[in-house]
Amino acid sequence: MRTNPRRTEVLLCLLLTACTACLAAAAEKDLRPLLPGKDLPGWPVMAGTYLYAPGQGLTAIYDGGYEAYLKAGVTEAVQELYRAADGRVLTVTAHALKDAAATRAFYLDQRPKPGKGQPKVTVAAGGRGFVYTDAGSTFGGLRGERVVILASIYGGKGDQAAAMGQVLVRLAGKLAPAVPPRRQR
Repeated sequence: MRTNPRRTEVLLCLLLTACTACLAAAAEKDLRPLLPGKDLPGWPVMAGTYLYAPGQGLTAIYDGGYEAYLKAGVTEAVQELYRAADGRVLTVTAHALKDAAATRAFYLDQRPKPGKGQPKVTVAAGGRGFVYTDAGSTFGGLRGERVVILASIYGGKGDQAAAMGQVLVRLAGKLAPAVPPRRQR
């Protein structure tokens, strides 16, 4: 019995496409639980803001400059927005990275470097994260074994730094305790 080579090629392509889709779904399944979802009292999810961005798809989250994220080792990311009653908007983005070294470098690159003219950085989430305010917005970061979660709060009234600290503590509970707390120098 002879097999049709064209049919074999088509079947192989379909199989590879299905496998790729399964892997992407599994990866998204690992990252999505790191977002707050409904776990942040006072910060309801803004409908229709969830994004999943694998590889080159990072353009869905980072409109311009996504290549820098790929070069830094980001393999995929998920993002969602939340709005407090006072109008503040919280954006949370969880990034998966290719390895522990890339994770550490990416995390450290997100923190402002100490120096003149730089915003003051405070330690958050038991030493696993950072918070700083710059240009009217408050930013925070948190590092896991191969994940970096970045967040920002802008608009509205209220103590954004305190709110960000609470957000990071809540998110730190979702990460595996792979990175021990470290004292700030």
